[in-house]
Amino acid sequence: MSNDLPALPDTPAGRYRHYKGGEYEVLGAARHSETLEALVVYRPLYNATGWWVRPHAMFFGTVDVDGRAVPRFARIDPGGPDGTVGSGGGPGAADPSALVKDPVSLDIREDDLSAPATRALLRLHLAGMHANSPPGTSYALDDAGLRDPAVTVWSAWAGGSIAGMVALKTLAPDWGELKSMRTHPDFLRRGVGARLLEHVIGVARARGMRRLSLETGTAAAFEPALALYRRRGFVDGEIFGGYAHSPFNRFMHLALRPADEPDRRT
Repeated sequence: MSNDLPALPDTPAGRYRHYKGGEYEVLGAARHSETLEALVVYRPLYNATGWWVRPHAMFFGTVDVDGRAVPRFARIDPGGPDGTVGSGGGPGAADPSALVKDPVSLDIREDDLSAPATRALLRLHLAGMHANSPPGTSYALDDAGLRDPAVTVWSAWAGGSIAGMVALKTLAPDWGELKSMRTHPDFLRRGVGARLLEHVIGVARARGMRRLSLETGTAAAFEPALALYRRRGFVDGEIFGGYAHSPFNRFMHLALRPADEPDRRT
């Protein structure tokens, strides 16, 4: 093979986020051994499927979202542009058009709601949900609801500080519901909501679920959360789970691939 090869295109290493929400680590660029096509070497940070390659032009290309061209993958290293934020799942979440500031390293763990910090964040979540929902339209789970055997709760920690929480409720063996998504105000725009969402999706797939659903509101305060869900592939759909119809409530669903099938996204 000739040594006179064209230079590989600039490929900054670091963390990137797919326009649907998943986070990835980019190692750098490589060449296809037969065609010499430039490739990006990367791996997902939300599962353990190892390293992947994608054509460089495709990785750094754009996709059409609601008539607007957005990057397929956006760098989220400190100072890098990004179009996704850590959503609080409702009121108090950051503007999805804002930059992610200093993405934080998280330890996501199951939570029994005994820690004072978790209980304080739950109180904040419930207060925000009720303050931004008409009477009788908020279905946020309280402490007792989250202790239901069908519900698993996780909290995300950055060092000794709680950064967010989320829950998964089992509706059927193949169907789960996303609940109690909230980012702590000190960690907004640091990718917490997207990381928690990816964690729940991964657990749901591992449990054999083929569908993940959620109920949320339609007020302006819920728009950041809705933007996060839509980017990850949730679509508006039918009512479920015994909820009542109202002009305020919105129902969204995400079809899940089996756990042994790679999560290949366009």
